[in-house]
Amino acid sequence: MKHDEVREAIEKLLKPVLPNGYFQTLSSTSGGSSNNVFAVEPIIKNANWILKDSRYDFQLDHKNEFIHFTTLKNAINIINENAIRLYDLNNLDDPQELLFSAKLFQGRSLDQKEIKNLKSCLFSFSLIRHSNDFKENEYQFWQLYGERGKGAALLFTIDSSNQYLWENTYIGKLLYGEEDLEPIRKFIAEYEELEKAHKFLIGNPYKSLAPILCLHKSEIYKFEEEIRLFKYLPKPSYQHHADNEVMLDVSRNFSETYFIKQPIREQHNKTKVNSDVTSIKESNINIRLSKILIGPRYNTKEFEQLKGILIHACERNGMGEVVIDQSPFSKFFNWP
Repeated sequence: MKHDEVREAIEKLLKPVLPNGYFQTLSSTSGGSSNNVFAVEPIIKNANWILKDSRYDFQLDHKNEFIHFTTLKNAINIINENAIRLYDLNNLDDPQELLFSAKLFQGRSLDQKEIKNLKSCLFSFSLIRHSNDFKENEYQFWQLYGERGKGAALLFTIDSSNQYLWENTYIGKLLYGEEDLEPIRKFIAEYEELEKAHKFLIGNPYKSLAPILCLHKSEIYKFEEEIRLFKYLPKPSYQHHADNEVMLDVSRNFSETYFIKQPIREQHNKTKVNSDVTSIKESNINIRLSKILIGPRYNTKEFEQLKGILIHACERNGMGEVVIDQSPFSKFFNWP
């Protein structure tokens, strides 16, 4: 098979997984003669629109409102920086992050070192859609991600007008459990048959599928119904990130981790200029912080004190009109 035939064959197999997926480049280590074994390195287009019409696609609209649970300290940092931080997957709480789907590529050069590197190339910010499903599980969210009711919940809106124009950045809904891995299993089995039949090798296919591998998790997390905003910046395992956009930090287990700042807009279609984020490359993603809910475990006096601090922080940093309130959940549960 020649290069164009290889590309067409692999993309055909890819359609059930990513209907809009195509390979941006297809390089080879030798000639495309059908008499020789040659290796191809498929590089999928790194853009949000490849998720369109797939199972991972989350179509934004003007009614969408998203919640991110965090600590009060992190909430203040977000206000002061006029930006959210997308951390690499090595920094997330779930030790099985990416491993759940990466196990499908065992035996294809995906060892622990390469998994760690792949995690360092994916930068994520977790969101929950503000809906009735969220309200049913609000207690669990506060317990797990909101400092057991003493943190903060940040409400964001995201401009939907250019969602499928984003490059290197995605928004997708997570899928949970083994059954949702079946289309990827089938894809792997079929392209392995293609390799054997036509005497070529596909190099590191998991790199091409990285943007969807991070959208799979175990069934035990299904209650979250997470929507993930993430960036994919691939690099070789033997290199550190050289881009100024990527910043170094220390993870919870005292190892290196990286993050990227994504600016917050004062309002949609208007960028809030802040000297702390001038080094960030301009993005066409338009995120606005609309409301902050203080955790339900504070009494009235504590809430008023914290509210005053947050209002002052928003005013100092030109955040526009951000509503500060306490989670209504405090009225329905006696927190210990």
